[in-house]
Amino acid sequence: MNISPWIAISKPFKHQTMVYPFLLGTAIGYYELGTIDPVIFAVSMIAVIIMVEAAYISNDYFDYDTDLGNPSDFTGGSKVLVDGSLGKEAVIRVTIGLIAVAVILGVILQFYLKSGPLSLPIGAFGMFLAYSYSGTPLKLSYHGLGEITLAFNNAWTPIFAGYYLQVHNVDWLPTLVAIPYIFGVFSQKLLREIPDVEYDSKACRRNLAVMLGKKRASNLYSYSLILTIISLILPIFFYPELLPFSLILIIPAGMLLANLRLNLRGGWKDLKGLERLNNNGFKAMFAIPILFTLIFILAKVI
Repeated sequence: MNISPWIAISKPFKHQTMVYPFLLGTAIGYYELGTIDPVIFAVSMIAVIIMVEAAYISNDYFDYDTDLGNPSDFTGGSKVLVDGSLGKEAVIRVTIGLIAVAVILGVILQFYLKSGPLSLPIGAFGMFLAYSYSGTPLKLSYHGLGEITLAFNNAWTPIFAGYYLQVHNVDWLPTLVAIPYIFGVFSQKLLREIPDVEYDSKACRRNLAVMLGKKRASNLYSYSLILTIISLILPIFFYPELLPFSLILIIPAGMLLANLRLNLRGGWKDLKGLERLNNNGFKAMFAIPILFTLIFILAKVI
């Protein structure tokens, strides 16, 4: 059996998008409690990875028709279904199997490990949004709602879940901490849509870049970068208990500022500029939950 197509469709690099914020939510829980439940953490982390896997491979299944006419490496899917490396039936069977395992783990968390009555609903909510991104009947990414859906589900959901599963309580802190990452994911997703406007338009995928056009989409990208930078700087002033550790948030803010300058100079107009924006954007985006995690751990330990 050739596992290379399965690795390609799994998009292991993108798993970081959900794993890092889940670790952040756990770190916020540790900051409040001074401890974490290692069993709950281990089981829930496995569940998160499984759900992310199900979401990514199912997106290729639902986006098959779109990917047929989109050769782009930015958002054109893994191509393993298009080139016949994997069959659509095999992919959907694996997706169903993964979801079943995730549900079982959710039941274990809520009813055996007593992680709280919202454990299963949070997981179900996350899977619903992940499915609805490309799946029928909502197909949110085809109607200008994919960017905000992805940003919310990749940021708030795992951060809140990581926190709640440890603390078993609802609080505003994980939501407030999620804001910079929400903006970061949104801006990165929007950026990656710009070079695919023609392909997505032909496939009737009316995402924000298609609806706005490349120029206005690049303007919205700039505005979203500004909001991300501001939301990274504000915690330094509004959470004095996290000082001096919160000062490291200047790092991703500076990286995004560099992207803002490049974008305003027209970096979005050519492939080389887009690649620079994309690579630097991913680094900054991942740095946000990683550094926040470090901040909360250090603020508790030291």
